[in-house]
This record gives sequence, structure tokens and C-alpha cells, in this order.
Amino acid sequence: MATSTKIILAVALILCVVGFLRNFFRTRRMQKLANEATSVHEKFTLAAQIAKEQLNQMGYQVDYDLQSMKEIDRFFDDEKNGLLAGERADNIILSIGAFVGQTLIKLCGSGEWTDSGTFSNYDEDIHTVCLKFADDGEVYPVVKCWKRFENGAEDSIYFYVEVISNKHKILEQPS
Repeated sequence: MATSTKIILAVALILCVVGFLRNFFRTRRMQKLANEATSVHEKFTLAAQIAKEQLNQMGYQVDYDLQSMKEIDRFFDDEKNGLLAGERADNIILSIGAFVGQTLIKLCGSGEWTDSGTFSNYDEDIHTVCLKFADDGEVYPVVKCWKRFENGAEDSIYFYVEVISNKHKILEQPS
């Protein structure tokens, strides 16, 4: 094998190891933060941050803005038979829902994650979390993400966030 090929392979191996270690320590840091988070609000804020980082690593350009919701819709379309077909789909959809909720908090200027209790759906008890706004309105971004997953584009996340952010936006006071 030529020397240049060996050097290229060695550099590629080093980059892989560095990438693995970076992700390993980031994951360990996030796990530590998750264990320290005590309130529902803290846990969902952290889940949103993790989702944002993972989506950006996957090539989706997301931040806490309305345009990012088009990327979320694209993610659901792209991963319907990929990541979302796997056994971790529940956790992924929960994290994406947290990201959507945090985007609503930023766009509306208020909002707090709260535990909204349990309801029965057929023979299964389902625990829900909602986002409460300063005007006492509440929305369920995680439930919306499940609907987007199950129903497809007809349950657009972009449209959902656009409508809710316009309805619950805190108006700036005139100076």
C-alpha cells in the first residue's frame, strides 16, 4: 500500500475517533444535565436543545424560528420510513415536539411547559404535557408532532406554529 494511502487512512481513522469521542462526551454531558433537570419545563427545554443539535448535525437547518418548522416538516417526510420507523421513534417525536414548543415560546414571547395529567385512550393511559401561555392558552406540540407523524403533510408543523404564534404573541407595548 502506498504511503499516501496509509496517511489518508490514518487521518480518516483519527477523524472518526475524534468524532466518536466528541459525540460520546456531548451525550454524557446531556445525560448529566437531564439527570439534574427537575421540572417539566427544564426537561423539555433540554430535550429541545438536544433535538436542535441532532437535527443540525443531520443537515436540517433549524433554530427557534418559523422557517425552521419547514425543516421539521421535511424531517418527518424524510424519516417516515427511516429513523421514525425504528424503536426510538417515541423519544425522537417527543424531542421534536419539545423543539416545536420551545420555538413557540420564542415566537410568542412567553410559555411554560406544564404537566397536564393523564387521559385514557382506549385501554392505554397517556400522560400529556402542554405549553401554557401568558394569556392562559395552552397547546400540545408533542401531540401535534405525533399527528404529523401519523397523518403526514396534512398536519403541517409549519402551519400549526404560524397560527399559534400569531394567536398567542405578546404584543409589544408602545414606547
